[in-house]
Amino acid sequence: MDLYRQLTDDPLFFKWIFHPSSEVIDYWEHYLELHIEDSTMILEFKEQVNKYFKHEEKILYDFEKKTLARKIILNLKQTGCKKNKNLFGNSLISYVSTGLIFFSIGGM
Repeated sequence: MDLYRQLTDDPLFFKWIFHPSSEVIDYWEHYLELHIEDSTMILEFKEQVNKYFKHEEKILYDFEKKTLARKIILNLKQTGCKKNKNLFGNSLISYVSTGLIFFSIGGM
């Protein structure tokens, strides 16, 4: 199952964001220590959800939180794809320009 979907289906995730208690914080600290490879994604997702929901003034139901969290997931995934495409494009341009410089010097 997708990591983001696991987080949005976990009621402790939203509790960690909106109603953190010492037990919930301890749980997530322990979870992040055990899942180091996922910790940056989890913390980034938490930050995005927290940032978005702080601007909401109304009280949201659980299904609304999940729906909005899924929209944030799509945004994060699309941003990740764009970053990968930009890295490929930038590296391609640098290789082509380096090659042109060498061919120009060799032609002289």
